[in-house]
Amino acid sequence: MTEIENKIRNRLLEFGANSTDPRWSSHLLEELLRTASECDEGVQAVFKVLFPLLKQPVLSDELAHLIKDISTIAFTRFRSSYESGSIDWLDAQAQIDLQAPQAYLCMYVIPPDSLTAELAVTILRSLEGAPFWQEALANLEDDLMTSEAKTLLRNWLEQGVDPDCSADIERLVIADSGG
Repeated sequence: MTEIENKIRNRLLEFGANSTDPRWSSHLLEELLRTASECDEGVQAVFKVLFPLLKQPVLSDELAHLIKDISTIAFTRFRSSYESGSIDWLDAQAQIDLQAPQAYLCMYVIPPDSLTAELAVTILRSLEGAPFWQEALANLEDDLMTSEAKTLLRNWLEQGVDPDCSADIERLVIADSGG
């Protein structure tokens, strides 16, 4: 881990980003992202350090707010740094045992043009039955309209889906992709 990544990690741990009850302020997040924007990886360094801290089974409301705040501030106030950094590392990591908080981060930081059908379904599966299910559906629905995504969704249905989510998956499978 580089010196800047250690600083980012320490700040994220101070916020409690590895817990279900983090505490932060927008001002402190902005300072963190400003510091990261000055390094080679840009604000993507924050996401790279945050991702393993989120390897926990519970996505609380507070943790979801932290993830959204970091993502929103990075995208709106540090957009050039956000867009200049590579997200390739996240695409590879997201394919391996994705926990709900990590899936939520992926949903907000992976640019839509980089989101594959497989990754969109993986994110949705990781949020299956979570309080953030409807939010995930709304965010990912367009990415789930491809034939590849529909095949993955059909396979998921065959394997068994949380009863509270199955009607949504069935609707996606039969939905016309409009093309």
